Amino acid sequence: MNNLSIIYLNQSRLDLAEEILIRLMSCSEGDAASFNHLAIVYMRTYRLHQAKKLLEHALSLDPFKIETFQNLTNVCAQLKDNDLALHYALEAIKIDPTSSATFNNLGSVFNAMAKFEEARLAFETAIELDNKNLEALVNLGTANVILHNVDEAIKIYERGLKKLPKYAATQSDVIKFLLSFEYLKVGRLKEGWEYYDSGFHPSIPLGNARSPARTFKKPRWNGQQIKEKTLLVWREQGLGDEMMYLSLIPDLIKYVENIILEVDYRLVVPLQRSFPTIKVREQRYGSPPHFEALDHDYDYHVPLASLMRYFRSSIDDFNNSGPYLSIDPIKRLKFRERLACTKDKLRIGICWRSGVIDPLRNLTYLSIMEWGELFKLDNVEWVNLQYGECEQECLNAESTFGIKIIRWSDLNLKDDLDDVFALMSELDYVVTVATAVHHMAASIGCETLLITPKGAWNRFNLDYDPWFSNLHPFIVDYQNLAEALPVVRDYIVANGKPVAKLNISQ
Repeated sequence: MNNLSIIYLNQSRLDLAEEILIRLMSCSEGDAASFNHLAIVYMRTYRLHQAKKLLEHALSLDPFKIETFQNLTNVCAQLKDNDLALHYALEAIKIDPTSSATFNNLGSVFNAMAKFEEARLAFETAIELDNKNLEALVNLGTANVILHNVDEAIKIYERGLKKLPKYAATQSDVIKFLLSFEYLKVGRLKEGWEYYDSGFHPSIPLGNARSPARTFKKPRWNGQQIKEKTLLVWREQGLGDEMMYLSLIPDLIKYVENIILEVDYRLVVPLQRSFPTIKVREQRYGSPPHFEALDHDYDYHVPLASLMRYFRSSIDDFNNSGPYLSIDPIKRLKFRERLACTKDKLRIGICWRSGVIDPLRNLTYLSIMEWGELFKLDNVEWVNLQYGECEQECLNAESTFGIKIIRWSDLNLKDDLDDVFALMSELDYVVTVATAVHHMAASIGCETLLITPKGAWNRFNLDYDPWFSNLHPFIVDYQNLAEALPVVRDYIVANGKPVAKLNISQ
């Protein structure tokens, strides 16, 4: 039964593997191996806390089983407990200092802790110990990505695809997905979007993969003409990516007559207003791991980002890309009245971080206390667009820089997106780091000044943003994001109040 569960795991038939393992444990106490295998099922189906408990029990049954330490390293890393993950990674190396897999795990933990040079050395050690360790090779490619060695990363990933043994053929999707970002970074759009379609593979770690990996009884659309048929387009990934990819919908409407668009519940109202000829609704699907579709009122389906293959295979295809959201006029008037006393000043919305914080994400964010150079601007009303708890941060900035940041207790910046769009429509500029806010502001036509590190994959090696003409990137090194702020300040001084534009919200 234990061996059968391994076969099912290798085939990614997780429900059958789980069934066999639970049956095994019902008729015996189980051993460390079977608990590890069930934990792997739970890890792949996002039940991380349950997986951790199983592995801790496995450790009590056999305190020297290296597989348990390796899996504990992985699950703790996915739970963002990097210190504990590092502990288990080092314990595994104590047990077997010649194990390629343990050094590969150590490198992954160092990556999560933003210790990139240490990660690269760990992956190189893993490959020296076993030059057939494909996972370590792929991770070495990723380490080079983070260190901005794009050409080297492409070579490593391409070498990995060529070295892939037949028994691991399904893992090619993992490498292709990673390689897709590097192709896109250097402007190889056609190849990049083709490989990007591999992003739903179950072996891609949670948080990096395209998700949710939904299942359907209807066929997937592959760009063909489907007259008199209905196409379901379904959302994926986070709000920022969703807002970016939604810029494709105007192109799709010209090509497909009957469209159902499933989106984040917060976007249903503004998108239905913006695209009145299609049906917009909140996404609906079953529970993991299958996320099975609950509605069947369509003939074909396609994930939102996969539209890129059909409508953005070259930079020229972005020529007509731009703002697409219309604004509720009543809500817009509400914020116009709230900001009436500031009409003679520049109104600038600010966002300095995401709501999700970890060592990797922090590299693209700035503390508000680093915004002093921008806050030197005169005759400005600063408007808070930072969602989540940030009251103390605002108070500290106001006290330190002698400014006032406008914020309203009745406006939920995370959930009341239709109101947020209306507020943004009354601002002269939005200055932000790379969060969902920059795509939200750009999607309504607001002049958006983005502080962003070099090498963003979705800029395709350009010094401008091709998605939105009103989105202006200020590109600097990861380590020196604050250097962009005086440049942003000078840009605002030089341009002043933006010339009034007839945008789609009017």
